[in-house]
Amino acid sequence: MSLKAIHAIFAAGCALALSGPAIANECVRVAPGSYSASRSISGPDGSQQVKIYVSGGKKREEGPGQAGPEVKITSGPTSGTVVFNPETKVGVRLPAPPAQRRGDIKTSSQDRGDGTVQITILADVNGQQQQISQMTCRKDGVLVEARHTIPDEQGNSKGTLVVRDSNVVVGPQPASLFAVPNGIKFVR
Repeated sequence: MSLKAIHAIFAAGCALALSGPAIANECVRVAPGSYSASRSISGPDGSQQVKIYVSGGKKREEGPGQAGPEVKITSGPTSGTVVFNPETKVGVRLPAPPAQRRGDIKTSSQDRGDGTVQITILADVNGQQQQISQMTCRKDGVLVEARHTIPDEQGNSKGTLVVRDSNVVVGPQPASLFAVPNGIKFVR
């Protein structure tokens, strides 16, 4: 599966699941975690592995891109994302999510009693409240697993995007990881 296809699936899933400044990682609502991990992202058309660094609402993801390696940096829940190739130093700025979460989005959390919290996100899909995302987070803010419904053009499910973090190392992350390096040429 091409990275472009994975990005399209992820963007579609997140757009429906997290419409608004809700955080791409709802686990920061449990605790402002600070960790690094190996992340697997899989959907109906394939999967990929990335390295993830999290510090509160900041996130850095390193993985394969369409034209070589790719780095994505999000500086906070209301900021946009910068995506760039560290070899060619070419990048793009993606806009921040809308300032308001959709009114039909309902989020609930439940302590599972095993050191994790399960977060369920419901939304109005074709006139009915349906579960569109479910995340399991450790109480220190680490994402264990997220399952996002991938919508088709009409909002019906066409599969599930599954995100899992493993090989987690909890601890402070260097601020430099979340800074865009000098010399990146941004294109539109």
